[in-house]
Amino acid sequence: MDWLNSKDKGSVIYIAFCSYSKISSQLMEEIGHGLLKCGRPFLWAIREGQDGDKMEDKLNCKDELEKKGKIVSWCSQVEGLKHPSIGSFLTHYG
Repeated sequence: MDWLNSKDKGSVIYIAFCSYSKISSQLMEEIGHGLLKCGRPFLWAIREGQDGDKMEDKLNCKDELEKKGKIVSWCSQVEGLKHPSIGSFLTHYG
């Protein structure tokens, strides 16, 4: 929350695919590159893999992403979505 508090109102993209959705490494890379290109701050919740691996460690652009945004293994969607710095939300279609 401290990180979100440091961002302007409506400036942060919040990305969360929940535990019900498994996305491929290729799609994660594409999302990562899209986030870098858009230049906006982001909060990206990436759950651990079934084997306990940190999926964000597999991103080729992880170092660049961490300069622009915050990658976490879990975030309360309710708390995140109601925070004033969140301007958009990317999730699976349910």
